Parts: sequence; C-alpha cells; structure tokens
Amino acid sequence: MRSFYDQCKAKLPVDIKQRYDSFINRNSADAFLVGRLLLNMGLLMNNSDIFQAIIHYGGSGKPYLEHGPFFNISHSGDMILCGMSNTCEIGIDIERKEQFDFNDFRSCFTAKEWECIENSTSPMDKFFWIWTRKEAVIKADGRGLNLKLSKYNVIDHRVFVGTCLCEINELSIDNRYYAHVASVVNRLGKKNSCKINMVPVSLENLLKMV
Repeated sequence: MRSFYDQCKAKLPVDIKQRYDSFINRNSADAFLVGRLLLNMGLLMNNSDIFQAIIHYGGSGKPYLEHGPFFNISHSGDMILCGMSNTCEIGIDIERKEQFDFNDFRSCFTAKEWECIENSTSPMDKFFWIWTRKEAVIKADGRGLNLKLSKYNVIDHRVFVGTCLCEINELSIDNRYYAHVASVVNRLGKKNSCKINMVPVSLENLLKMV
C-alpha cells in the first residue's frame, strides 16, 4: 500500500509534497494526499486546469480556489470525500460511527437537537446524524468553529446561518458512516441551486484517473 501513496505523491506539485511530508500522523498525511488527488480528479471532470488551481485560505481557514469551483474535503476512517460545485459554496462531513461518551458534546447542540438524540431508539446514531449535519453547515458557511454550534438547529432540511440559507442533504456512503453535504442556496438574497451527483472512486482507479 505504501507504494500506492508514493505513486500518488509523485503526481503532485512540490509544495503539496512538502506539506504531505510535514504531517506527523501518517494516516492524516495519506488522507490529505488522497483528498488532493480527488480534488484534481474533480477539476479534470470539470474541465478545469489543475495546474492553475492554487488553493488559498479564507480568514477562518476555509480553503478555496480563486477562480472556482467551490470545494470541500472531509475524511474519517478509511473514507475520504471531496465535494465540488460550480454554483454555490458547500461543506461536507463524514464520520465513522464509534462508541464513545457523547455527553461531553452536549453544549454543542440546541435543546431540540439534544432532545432528539435522547429520545432516539439509537442515541449514538442520532448523535452522528446531527453532528455531521452541523459540521457540513459550518464548513459551507465558511466561518467554521467561529460559529457557536449550539445556536443553530440543523434537524430540518434547511437552516439559516446568519445571512445565508443552507440546504442539507444526507449522503448514503456506507452503513458504518454518516455523511452530509450542505449547500449555500441563498446568501444576501442571491439564490443558488446545487444538484448532487456521487462518483465512487477506489484508490486504484483514482491513481489511473489523475
């Protein structure tokens, strides 16, 4: 498997290779590497020039491409997602379901959300269902953890975050995971639409495509 990542690394520019080498955790480094290759694949499918696709970072650290398209990357366990849109800002999040004491995160939820978790027949599943929705929304908005998570109820299909309206859609990836994508469909009166298409890609096919 390491030879696979070495081949992937060879396909990326020097600055990305240097960032890859700077990771202390090798799993995080590999996820970063595959995420960048997924982005390159998406750009190629979008007929964009990957050599002109320089990633910048906003004031809250959200990455963006100066000339588009909008994109967002998330990884958990052995899954890596890259979302891309020509029409609206997006946020994407995936989490592998694991048993842990989620009560430590109670302050991140609204009263309605926490009630939904407590009254669920599977509180752990409901926790991850709501959590990935929250993560997707704050990533789409762009202010990240500068937003107070407990202020926004994400149970409904659409949620207002300040001046932007986000639409949340669940992604059916694998029954071991929960994943959601949030699209900014209205910001300051400007309406957008976002159609969702999913393209599963194996590591071997990813290497061939980019």
